[in-house]
Amino acid sequence: MNALTVVTSVLVAAIPETWVVQPNDTCDGIARKVWGDPKRISELHQWNELGPLPHHLVPGQVLRLTAPPPVPPSPDATLTFLKPAVRTRRQVEWAPATVGQGLFRLDEVNTLRKAGAALRFRDESTLVMDENALLVILGEAPVGKAPSGLSLVDGELRLSLAAIRKKALAVKTPAASVAAEGGSAGVVAVDGAQTSRVSLFDGAAVVEASGARVAVAQNSGTRVRFGLPPEAVLPLPEQPVLGASMPRVVIWRGVGTSLLLQWAPSARAVKYRVQVARDDQFLDRLDDQSIEATEALVAILERERLKVRVIAYDERGLQSRPSMTATVDFVVVGAGPDDAGLVRHLAPGPLPVALPETWSLQLRGEPLTLPLVLPVGLHELQVVDEGKTVVGALPVLVRPRPPVLKLEPTRLVATFDDELPTDDPPRVNGVAFVRRDGRTWVAPLPTPGLLEIAWHGQPLVRAERGAPPAPK
Repeated sequence: MNALTVVTSVLVAAIPETWVVQPNDTCDGIARKVWGDPKRISELHQWNELGPLPHHLVPGQVLRLTAPPPVPPSPDATLTFLKPAVRTRRQVEWAPATVGQGLFRLDEVNTLRKAGAALRFRDESTLVMDENALLVILGEAPVGKAPSGLSLVDGELRLSLAAIRKKALAVKTPAASVAAEGGSAGVVAVDGAQTSRVSLFDGAAVVEASGARVAVAQNSGTRVRFGLPPEAVLPLPEQPVLGASMPRVVIWRGVGTSLLLQWAPSARAVKYRVQVARDDQFLDRLDDQSIEATEALVAILERERLKVRVIAYDERGLQSRPSMTATVDFVVVGAGPDDAGLVRHLAPGPLPVALPETWSLQLRGEPLTLPLVLPVGLHELQVVDEGKTVVGALPVLVRPRPPVLKLEPTRLVATFDDELPTDDPPRVNGVAFVRRDGRTWVAPLPTPGLLEIAWHGQPLVRAERGAPPAPK
């Protein structure tokens, strides 16, 4: 006889995620009904905010019966700005970085050539990475342990630490360890020889290397060669001051538009770095050049608002606080000035104009309206900013359309479609016309040969005498 095996199944009712309080419900009563164990009342208290004992449950109140989902950890830092190409790596593969991306312990950030990145920490401290920089996030250390921080393998890092930051920020480099206090601002840089440089603008920092330690105060810095102790702390180069001739506006000339920058020599400086960017943090840079002179000519390829600053460097490579940032706007009038500095335009059409918002043009102190239609003549336009200050001037030459010519026995008659200024008459072969009336001008009949009618040095008509004159 075969043995019969009997299998019994025990069905356990699933525990709901929530409980809706009924009249006369109590915490221990709910625990008994749900779990069959009134001692599990502690879990009910842990998962629900019920206030101080004794709890007064209200009918219809919803209570959690399961643990809430875990809160994902917040990142140590967040990428807030990127200029390609920037990449990040978490353990294995490099991947393109994205704005808003969270960075955690041991994550790496690498800015490639002509790239830049900005990071913001939980306490609103910010870091700006220059091109060709490699940074490792070390994360927050436990309370009472070493400062939280970063590892800068190569490149340049600009620090701006929140004043409320309670713990120093540690920046480890191949040659040194830097601990910057809250409220500090400055630059930590590592070059190809693994030499570290600390230039502190505000706050205080401690730099350690090879068993030695130095304190770096505001507006001072130190250099650390790999395997050696920190060098003596010395004052940074003086902050550059842009010259009074620094333009606020540049007249767009198309290809060949340039900006001349000048500044006074800075004490303790041996070279300067000139930066032109689209943004206030100088991450999206259009030009970045190092020179020894105190002026630089910057080629401008795009007509857009620019930010300009200058940084001084001493013989050890320590850098100054950047100069005050200057903002340069662009004005477009016609095709732009020629080599003689004139904007040339043919009457009677409107003159194309592009101005920064809230800016305007004036002529002899009177505001001009757009679209801009000017009479024939030489006009000196003033560029006026949002504060009603004249920030630039631009000469515009509006020339007339070619005239219709008529030969009389002793005179040459020229009739124009445009009104010409009396004090600036047209000329035929260098001889001035005289106004007969309105838009008609007369001149002595030239000798046979080529006739050239010009105004303000601009040829209007060329023709052979005896043949019907033709417009140029």
